[in-house]
Amino acid sequence: NGKLSEKKSVLLSELKKNSTCTMTGVVDHSQKFLRYLDHSGINLGNAIKVNEIVEYDKSIHIAVKKKKIYISSEVAKNILVTKI
Repeated sequence: NGKLSEKKSVLLSELKKNSTCTMTGVVDHSQKFLRYLDHSGINLGNAIKVNEIVEYDKSIHIAVKKKKIYISSEVAKNILVTKI
């Protein structure tokens, strides 16, 4: 039909365990946060899989490019994603 389907971005912190998504943006545009993401290997367009959510503090274990990464709930609240 010629129309692009628009997928709504959500916060990574809103996803459930075993969800797969693509990073589409950030809420926090500070240099510190962007450097943190770059250093962690989390970049725009990356596929992210939520492996585990720690019930106690809502921190998240994710996989990005086969690399396992642990992020805090605060970081997850600042990453925008679309579900795959």
